[in-house]
Formats: sequence, C-alpha cells, structure tokens
Amino acid sequence: MAKVTGPLMSMSATGTVGKAITFGAWKGIEYVREWFRPSNPNTALQIVVRARMSAAVAAYKVEDQPTKDFWNLKAVGQALSGSNLYTRAYIAFMKANAEAEPTVTDTDPMTAA
Repeated sequence: MAKVTGPLMSMSATGTVGKAITFGAWKGIEYVREWFRPSNPNTALQIVVRARMSAAVAAYKVEDQPTKDFWNLKAVGQALSGSNLYTRAYIAFMKANAEAEPTVTDTDPMTAA
C-alpha cells in the first residue's frame, strides 16, 4: 500500500474512484490501494467471530474511566489504542474460556466472572 501526500491535488481524499482505486487514511497516514469487492461470508464461524467482536466492543463502551485509563496506559508505545488492546484481550479470553465473558477492572484485566 502506497503512502501519499496531497492525493488528487488536495490535502486529503477518502473513498473510491470508479471501482478502481480507494483513498483513505489510517492513524493519520494517507494511503491509496486497489479497490476490491469485500466478501461477506455468513459461515457459522464468521457469525461467532462477529458476536465476539460485538460483545467486546459493547463491554468496552460501558467500562468506567479508570478501566479505560488502565488500557490506554497499557497501550502506550504500541501501535494499538487502549480499546484495541482491550478488545483483543476480551476476545482471546472468550476463545479460551468457551465463550464466557470476562470481568474486567482497572487492576485485574481479564478474569473469569
């Protein structure tokens, strides 16, 4: 994926041009890539993966600020945000514990409920 400066003679560009190329930004880095039609598999495994992701994101949204601060501090120096790290740990816990959802606090990140 190429990094670009001033795409399309502008300061930034997002979106797709003629189903040929897609412009976007990720963490402040502008990029251009070939357009592709996204697939949408509705396999049993994909349904489970989506359910895990939904549960993790919903859980993070209702966390208290000290817990979010804990994960943000844990993410310092990494290419992930605190919410990304939280989501990754939450999903890993679910996979390892028969889809059980963990309890999460600012001092004990992922434990059985």
